[in-house]
Amino acid sequence: MRKRILFILFILFTTKVLYSQQSNIVKNYIDPSSTINFKEKNNCIVSKDFPNTLVCHKKVDDISYKVFLSLSLDTLKKINENIKPNDNEIYYFFQQMENRDYDFDKEERPKRFMAFSIPDKLRKEFKQKKVYDLNVIEVLEHKFWNVNDFSGMTAFKYLEEEIAK
Repeated sequence: MRKRILFILFILFTTKVLYSQQSNIVKNYIDPSSTINFKEKNNCIVSKDFPNTLVCHKKVDDISYKVFLSLSLDTLKKINENIKPNDNEIYYFFQQMENRDYDFDKEERPKRFMAFSIPDKLRKEFKQKKVYDLNVIEVLEHKFWNVNDFSGMTAFKYLEEEIAK
């Protein structure tokens, strides 16, 4: 019995050590939104006004979704401040991460910028529950990305903040 307990403790310790070592280094990270497949699937084009930004577009249930993608936090914030969606549009701003190796023992984990912009008409409909906020997250999570590549919970937090304005 003692050997069995020691063996289990050894396995748990080894797993924890291996996991902690692996979790600090990400080799060959590829941002899912930077792939050709993502760009084709989501009708992405380079913005005329912001050349370092991709704009992806889909229409779902009478709402046009525009996703703005860029490595540049400043660019995404500038776009969000300067353009506003029409009545049946939702804008989502998503900061891409560089495609490279990451070593979080030597560098800070990057913080991804996300934001929404919704028109007053839709904001009112969200508040009255005529349009459901989770539908927006479902579109992003399943129509643009997939559940493995996208944090719907994080996006939902930013959507709720935008609706509350």
